[in-house]
Amino acid sequence: MHSTEVSTDGGSTSTGLQRVVALAAFVFLPLTSLHASAGGVAFWVLALIGCWCCVSSKLRPTLSRHQWMLLLLAGLLPVALNVASVTYFGLPSRQISWVPFVGGVFIVVAVWVSGWSIRVVVMGATLASFALLFITTLAVVGFAHERPSLTMNALLYGKTGVICMLFTAWGLGEEKDRKIRLLMFLSLLAGLAALLLTGYRGGWFVLPLIGLALLLNRRLQVEASVARNGRGAFALMAAVAAVAVVSANYSAVERVQKLSDELQAYNRGVVNNSSVGSRIAMWKSATRMFSEQPVFGVGAHEYHSRLQKFQAQGAYPADAKLYRHAHNSYLNIAAEYGLIGLLVMTISALALVRLLWSLPPRFRQLGLLILGSWMLMALTNDVLAHQSLIRTMAFGFAVTLGFGLRAA
Repeated sequence: MHSTEVSTDGGSTSTGLQRVVALAAFVFLPLTSLHASAGGVAFWVLALIGCWCCVSSKLRPTLSRHQWMLLLLAGLLPVALNVASVTYFGLPSRQISWVPFVGGVFIVVAVWVSGWSIRVVVMGATLASFALLFITTLAVVGFAHERPSLTMNALLYGKTGVICMLFTAWGLGEEKDRKIRLLMFLSLLAGLAALLLTGYRGGWFVLPLIGLALLLNRRLQVEASVARNGRGAFALMAAVAAVAVVSANYSAVERVQKLSDELQAYNRGVVNNSSVGSRIAMWKSATRMFSEQPVFGVGAHEYHSRLQKFQAQGAYPADAKLYRHAHNSYLNIAAEYGLIGLLVMTISALALVRLLWSLPPRFRQLGLLILGSWMLMALTNDVLAHQSLIRTMAFGFAVTLGFGLRAA
């Protein structure tokens, strides 16, 4: 590995740039938790800084040729697939929508030159979980919303909460300050409460990974710290009690019960826009699209239009909503991009895994946990369906790679 030092010729310019990178990395998750577009501003600021660093001989990261190749394969192949499908099928240019993966490549560079610790991002994730709980509580208590995410799609809301908890759980093992560790642990509980209140069941699949992140920690001493601190013990017990009350009395139990009811209704031929029934119908339709056009698929973002045709033919339930994606990333890629798409995305994922494997063990753990979380969440929804979702995904990988490669 080459030297990771960044040239500071020009002094204040370099220092100022590093501070902007640190600020943008810190606020990305809190801003995303408040409003997706606000988070997007921080994301693209990071990407633009990384782009500038790539053309600057003084700030360019000293990655090896092999690392550059893996990084470009992981970040650019999905975009190339998306653009190729739009071009091949003659679709409108607005169907090009996976551009945030390109931004992720440049964020790796921006993080590299920042000189800051990944602790900056972990503390931002900690703050974001508290923000999510505040928004959720306001929606539930103040506005009585059934899906209390207020400013954004519940899907993005839930996935942002999951990624925040994952960063915080991992960061607990790196944090030496006892009070900060307690704050981070309370943030985990806040994120869990927000997730339960929102009723985002796809995020529940990832909770075991968050537990694994805690188990892998080297310096996790929250219990011992709390035992020596009466006020901390009281705060922790109050937080645990609050999460228990939420779990027992709100949507978690209710939505689990709905799974059985909706499945029974589907078996009777009734979908009525239910979550389970609609998904089964969408998954069957995606499988049919793939079987009809297995090589190239039906085209980028053409799932919705093909679903309309199926419903008109009576091949899709009349009482089911027409969604724009199959609510399963694997089936959606198969339907829209065919075997070519599955192959390209597999190569991209393998390149990312290979790159993660070159990182120091702690960063490798974080990267693999993030990858695992997105792969699990992709089972019940399409994590590539919205640019805001891709930004959150790309950000998580990019900061892990940037800090990890710098530490290697």
